[in-house]
Amino acid sequence: MVDKIRIEGFALAATYIETESGGEDNRPELNKALAEAKRLKCPLMVSKLDRLSRDVHFVSGLMKHRTSIVVTELGETVEPFVLQLMAVVAEQERRLVSKRTKDALARAKARGTNLGGYRHDGSNTKLPALEFAAALRSVFEELTDLSHRALAKELNARGIKTAKGFGWSAMQVSRVRQRLG
Repeated sequence: MVDKIRIEGFALAATYIETESGGEDNRPELNKALAEAKRLKCPLMVSKLDRLSRDVHFVSGLMKHRTSIVVTELGETVEPFVLQLMAVVAEQERRLVSKRTKDALARAKARGTNLGGYRHDGSNTKLPALEFAAALRSVFEELTDLSHRALAKELNARGIKTAKGFGWSAMQVSRVRQRLG
């Protein structure tokens, strides 16, 4: 939040930076900005209308409740009709982006691309890792007396590959032993 910056004749009381999607209307920073504009009885100023929302009904609702909106790329004197039209265009663009993304993902999946990626909680890798460890349980129990390094060497000598098809390291042995724990 930055206090009292002058832009185009306006003194900004505060700035809010929203990181949530413009397709969502219940956004923390947007809610703070709307509350502050209402409290100060001043317009809500945004750089582009689609940064405010990509939902016609949300923008219409703000206008219906007489929330003054200044879109800097359109200027202070823009007609409400133009704001409504811009909201329609922003909503359509949201739908097109969504469709292009879904189509691209479908094409990637059809090519055999492994979709998905790292999840902070490990949810996309935990189950396969546990299943892989369980499949090796008998080998790990047979060689339980070996150190991590010695077990990695033995697994490599037997031609047993890791889940990704590579040779073993002491760290990988340690992780499998923890999963089998």
